[in-house]
Amino acid sequence: MNNAGSGIIRAKLSIPVLSKNVVIRGKLEQKLRLVPDYNITTITAPAGYGKTTAAAGFLAGTGYRTAWLSIDESDNDPVTFWQYVIASLSAAHTEYAEVFEDLAVSREIAESNIISKLLLDRLYRIPDKTIFVMDDFHYIDNPIIFRNLKYMAKYLPDNVRVLITSRRELVDGLSMMLSKEKVLSIDSKDLAFDDREISEFYEKRGVLLNSKEVSRIFDYTEGWVAGLVLSSIASDKKGILCEASSYSGGKRQINKLLNDEVLFRWPERIKCFLIQTSILDRFSAPLCSAVTGLDDCDEMIRALSESNSFLIPLDDTGEWYRYHHLFSEFLKTKLKTEDREAVLSLYQNAGQWYSQNGYPQEAVNALIKGEDYVNAMDLFWTVFLPMAGRGESPTLLKWMEKIPVEVHKSSASYCFIRAYLLDMENRTDQADDWYNKAMEAFESKNYHMFAIENDDMILKMLILCKSGFAIRRMDVKGIAACYEEAGRLRSFMRGTVWRNVWMC
Repeated sequence: MNNAGSGIIRAKLSIPVLSKNVVIRGKLEQKLRLVPDYNITTITAPAGYGKTTAAAGFLAGTGYRTAWLSIDESDNDPVTFWQYVIASLSAAHTEYAEVFEDLAVSREIAESNIISKLLLDRLYRIPDKTIFVMDDFHYIDNPIIFRNLKYMAKYLPDNVRVLITSRRELVDGLSMMLSKEKVLSIDSKDLAFDDREISEFYEKRGVLLNSKEVSRIFDYTEGWVAGLVLSSIASDKKGILCEASSYSGGKRQINKLLNDEVLFRWPERIKCFLIQTSILDRFSAPLCSAVTGLDDCDEMIRALSESNSFLIPLDDTGEWYRYHHLFSEFLKTKLKTEDREAVLSLYQNAGQWYSQNGYPQEAVNALIKGEDYVNAMDLFWTVFLPMAGRGESPTLLKWMEKIPVEVHKSSASYCFIRAYLLDMENRTDQADDWYNKAMEAFESKNYHMFAIENDDMILKMLILCKSGFAIRRMDVKGIAACYEEAGRLRSFMRGTVWRNVWMC
């Protein structure tokens, strides 16, 4: 409703009404109880993390007067902003309304910073404890407003506290002019639902989940409140689990939320950056530069991080990041609309960077996705032994199954290692088939794709493979046959390779 005299929309000055299904947030509420001890509290997180709900829920249990201002794009003008600030404070202190009556805001007063001094003078006249909430502060980026607020924050009366909710970190160090002891920061880690809260959230909606189902939902949503809310729209438990723990390729409402509230708000250059770098499980500025060909990736990452655009830091130095799982999957749906060759090139660029910077496993994975199979196969041989020793046979086997025949040419070494990995996974019939292919390749002198000293060595490897199969099947005749075959190679009998067979 508009006030005809002032043009003020009174609804923007009202605390939002909380849902009856609000979950009690023990840890979050414990931190929010500290708000009165700090001059400024910031609640910063991406869209849909429940910042407004957290602020409104806290205010319901305090003895403070509350001045509330819901900010939108139109408030980025200094005159409009300060008119609403005054209206909000006046509405919270009706018995002191006359204190604010003579405060007229003009552009000259705002630009000269006089408005800050005038408003501080009025606040010092009000004895009541007051919490002033500026909700959705991310709409504000006007330097005049920042300068005014920085001055006010520095000289706030002891009985006044400011609580700011925003999707981005406060620009221009608005909160940094005060000592850390005077600023309380609450972020997405504090706002994210934990397992217990997720369970209670769905229970209030008539859906009981077991611990495994709750963990499945948490792993995918990472406690993101909007993801939980949108999933609860589903009609039954099966639908909820599907919605909350998997991505259905753009058919869900979450797609629209991420598109409209996150991706759409960025300029085209950053949109392209987000979509292109979605191929990366984790990323740094140098890696992003190699993938996209852009030279200002560090600046874009910094901007995205400061705006809480679903970037999650992986270290304390701000070097490595990843995207929130749901946001990453959303971006990948956008990537599918890009030119296929361009997407392959992104993976190839990533593979080359990984290879040159000491990440061979990541390089193999990226090169395979980029269909650069020749370079992927070359790197495969460098990581095979250490990965097999760590029990990473499934990953190695998955890679091998994606390499086309024309690249590995069914060489004896390739077939032998594939047989070995299949056997490690108890896929014995397939292992036998690849062992036979290895023997055929050996007999036709199609030996290997990497350097081996001589034919004798590849034969030893094949015998070792065959003996391993026999031992795992308790095939006494097969073991004896391997022993007899190895007996023809004296050095093999004396060497550690044969001893290792009996240790299997």
